[in-house]
Amino acid sequence: MIHDHLKNLHTYVGAHRHFGKVLVFLNNQNLADLAVGKSELADGIHVIVNRYKTLQPQDTFIECHRKYIDIHIMLEGSERIGICLADQCTRLTYNDAKDFQTLQGDLEFFTLRQGGFAVFFPQDGHMPQLQAGGTPEMVYKLVIKVPV
Repeated sequence: MIHDHLKNLHTYVGAHRHFGKVLVFLNNQNLADLAVGKSELADGIHVIVNRYKTLQPQDTFIECHRKYIDIHIMLEGSERIGICLADQCTRLTYNDAKDFQTLQGDLEFFTLRQGGFAVFFPQDGHMPQLQAGGTPEMVYKLVIKVPV
């Protein structure tokens, strides 16, 4: 897992063969104007733009992926994200069509704030969309799915 500020994303381009394409996409977009929905970039890279209200942990689940690396970019708002090592969790159901494995295990937490990003590799269990403060918050977030 990587957690950093978006201005430093360029330092991680060497971590995966497609991260350079992600950086080019981000540098050529007005991120504030991206419409909610899913679109396809080159080489199987998907971009998902979401707006949602943050949740309580009991209203969501821990997940990991087999086919994709997730890059979460917080455009507005903040959310808490639970993380764990997938191999230290109990693996529950796997949805091949949507590429997510549900997990059960113990979490550590960090807060993803506006202008920040987090990268989750297949070994990284994660529970995003969690309420960071005392009340639920609307967030505007970009998730880029990069083929492993």
